[in-house]
Amino acid sequence: IVENTAPLLSGTRSMQLSKAPILSFMPDGRPDYDFGGVASVLRLKDGRIIVAAKQAPEFRLFDARGRLLHALAESGTPHTVRDRDHALAMLDGDTIAIGHFGYTILLAVTGDSLRQLTAQPPPATSLPGGFNIGTLSNRVVAYFMLPRPKPHPAGVQFVDSSAIMLMDRDGAVIRDLGPMPYITFETVDSIPYAVWLSPISAVCAGSGRFYHGFGTEYAFRAYSERGQLEAIVRRSWKPTAVTDSDWEHWVVEWSRIWVTTRGADSLKRVQRVREQSWADALPAFAQCLVARDGNLWVREAHLDDAISAGSFVDDPIVPTKWSVFNPAGRWISDVTMPTAFQPIDIGTDYVAGRMKFGTAKRTVVIYRLSGPAGQ
Repeated sequence: IVENTAPLLSGTRSMQLSKAPILSFMPDGRPDYDFGGVASVLRLKDGRIIVAAKQAPEFRLFDARGRLLHALAESGTPHTVRDRDHALAMLDGDTIAIGHFGYTILLAVTGDSLRQLTAQPPPATSLPGGFNIGTLSNRVVAYFMLPRPKPHPAGVQFVDSSAIMLMDRDGAVIRDLGPMPYITFETVDSIPYAVWLSPISAVCAGSGRFYHGFGTEYAFRAYSERGQLEAIVRRSWKPTAVTDSDWEHWVVEWSRIWVTTRGADSLKRVQRVREQSWADALPAFAQCLVARDGNLWVREAHLDDAISAGSFVDDPIVPTKWSVFNPAGRWISDVTMPTAFQPIDIGTDYVAGRMKFGTAKRTVVIYRLSGPAGQ
């Protein structure tokens, strides 16, 4: 168990992003940059960039300056690409793992072109009822089984758990890590509903490790690619209360997005949401990422970020602070990310992700990262 009370670095010695992106894929009428939304992005060692777009061609390879080298449409059955679909991970050599919700396919970088190595979907690796958390290493993928809550008495709040498994790409289970806390429900009229603003488990994988945390406390369990528990990383944390005025602000702003009707029916819908259960404090964190150097990055939870869909893991609409822990579990530094920027791929000297500029669709931006990321 690694206990942390303060970051090793602070102030001018802390890790920081550059004030402006070092590369930005602003569309400006360029069809190469018309992604229809960005699902994922990955920067190669030589600076080239792979983008997983939400519209065909789904996979695009760019040089280090943002010039398109090759575009490849995904083979197989067409499907809707979501923000947490098409997660890209670097494997041995020039092979890229592409994580879909229930399976993984492989892509190869050959010179300045892309080639899909495996068909979609691979029947042996498709996992109904679960989704791909991420790739730990060349052979190991973590999967999360969606919860199926059992009946509970009306008005009772309960934390439901989901099974997490480490599997190889042939579908064989390496280790079943068992049930882990996933989400808080409350039963209303015999139906379990998620409690607004309550914690949802944060899971991430990469660099040979899998992490799981549940935001009722600031703690992450770290597992090896063989499924052994290697560490529990903890950090001091003071819960932020959700007051009555906070909840009213959230209900009003949420309604502006989702309640499109007018008149008495719209007022009733807003009132139904206002009367539903909500958490009395924000979670300890919103999500986590594993950087290419093995550091664990943990994003703080913001009330405003949960307005769009009630989820703290939505792309942020306010500046967000990420706490960085090295592979030994020590809290190195905090890093502030700019408004509307969602990091996806983090290296020792860069952070690549998607960003929304005004009313435009999200595109790819890359910031320079300074500071001793590997300390």
